[in-house]
Amino acid sequence: MTAPFRIRSRSRTQRSASPGAGAPPADGLADYAERLSKLVPAEVISLYLAGVGVIGAPQSSPQLSVAWVGVCLVGVVAVRVWGTRESGPGSRPQWPAVAIAAVSFLIWVYQLGGGPFALASLYDPKAAALLLLVWTFFVPLFYRGDAAPVSAAPPSGAGTRVTQGMP
Repeated sequence: MTAPFRIRSRSRTQRSASPGAGAPPADGLADYAERLSKLVPAEVISLYLAGVGVIGAPQSSPQLSVAWVGVCLVGVVAVRVWGTRESGPGSRPQWPAVAIAAVSFLIWVYQLGGGPFALASLYDPKAAALLLLVWTFFVPLFYRGDAAPVSAAPPSGAGTRVTQGMP
């Protein structure tokens, strides 16, 4: 299985090449949307929200609230390390994408009511909403991931005919 959360940057040539006859070329918006969806840890945000529904307001059980954010943050890192590592020997996780997903999760926690941020009196709903909007919109514009592997070029001399002894 390939790494489902690995982000690969395609060159302009790769984006403009049609994968098949009559197929539309991939465009920059599709690449942006793919990066956006891979950088927001929706699976762990959902887990966090389900747990918050059980725990209740952070003020009612502060230690449990902080612990739950920690458990979910470990979950983000674990899932993203697994999900950005290619199968095969020597494959490494895509650490920048893992870090971005972890920060994204913490920003979502902040925006969803603050959790530990509210306990420390750091929660501001307007700042949280704006931070979430700016982070979610701009990070996929700047982080492009790894360069996509380019199909193997023919060996040097392939496709050329060498004729010796002919005038």
